[in-house]
Amino acid sequence: MSQRAPTRSRAPYSCGLAVVALVAFLSLALNLLLLGGIWYAYRQVVEPLRRPAADLGRALRQAGSEPVTLTFPVSQSLPLRLDVPLDYTVDVRVDTEVPLDTTYHLEVELPVVGIVAQDIPIHLDIPVHITAPVVLDTTIPVAVSIPISMTVPVVLDLGQLPAGADLVRLGTVLEGWAPPNP
Repeated sequence: MSQRAPTRSRAPYSCGLAVVALVAFLSLALNLLLLGGIWYAYRQVVEPLRRPAADLGRALRQAGSEPVTLTFPVSQSLPLRLDVPLDYTVDVRVDTEVPLDTTYHLEVELPVVGIVAQDIPIHLDIPVHITAPVVLDTTIPVAVSIPISMTVPVVLDLGQLPAGADLVRLGTVLEGWAPPNP
């Protein structure tokens, strides 16, 4: 009797190969499904944002290269309370004539005659020429409310700011997202 070497059956290998092929096919199908979902999300989310992103990019580039003017209305009331010290000497010069027009009644007692009464009329102009120092030493309290109503223009040159170059670069990148013209 001769002994034969045991032979292996090829059936288990062909079954394993079929399982590997099935797993590879399922993996490929899942990857295609995943890529399709990503493409769908891109079309639904990113594609509608391309034109606004490009518009924003143009606006950012222009903002980085052109000054922006803003106006701010100001309507306020400024209360002001302070004490103003006044320590001042003023020389007041007086140059005038003071008229004197009166009658002076004079009674004199004389030893032989008795009391003699006499009215003495006085008519004269008295010249007055003086300079008098007037000292002002006081504190004046001041309480007032000042209304302020104005428009303040503010011009910002964003290109001169440290972030100005970054704005221009960001604008250039966002402009690159513009959809192709059909």
